[in-house]
Amino acid sequence: MSVATLLWQVVSPDFNRLRLGPWNNLSKSLYSISNNKNIQTGNQMSKDNFNFKHTLRVRWKECDVQGIAYYGSYLDFIDVAQAEYFRSLGILTHHPEKRETFDLAAVKVILEYKSPAKIDELIDVFFRVEKIGNSSLDKRSEIYQSGTEELLCSGQLISVNFDSNLGTSRNVPAEIKDIIEKFESTGQEN
Repeated sequence: MSVATLLWQVVSPDFNRLRLGPWNNLSKSLYSISNNKNIQTGNQMSKDNFNFKHTLRVRWKECDVQGIAYYGSYLDFIDVAQAEYFRSLGILTHHPEKRETFDLAAVKVILEYKSPAKIDELIDVFFRVEKIGNSSLDKRSEIYQSGTEELLCSGQLISVNFDSNLGTSRNVPAEIKDIIEKFESTGQEN
């Protein structure tokens, strides 16, 4: 199965008809999360509502021949910012031992493109966790041309804490919840 097929299956809103392969046991919990109608990307947030920002340079490999960032690159930008967000809080999401208790699988992604990012430009990726459910995290990201108010892309993402050994979702550990909630309410890292 290709990565594109897997991503389509994970973010597709119709989980009743999906064949998720090894993730089949997740389909019921993912379906309920995917039907969350509260996700809205149309309203731009103030940058002050974000406690985390990561700056990136748009590279040639992320652009088309006109030097404009390919639409799929914005997910990569957000993924890098998400990894840095968790790293800054001491949550190592790519460490095999840590993934035994906290390992995120994307179940819904909505992106709204406003203006193109261009080759060699610096972009600021703002990232926040808006809500933590039993097993899910609702996240928000906005991408701006660095140092400006020009919004390039906004996104809403939902992930579940995934147990790859059992093929099911699992609760977000209380320790992780506490760290994220403290940071989002105070802006202070551990």
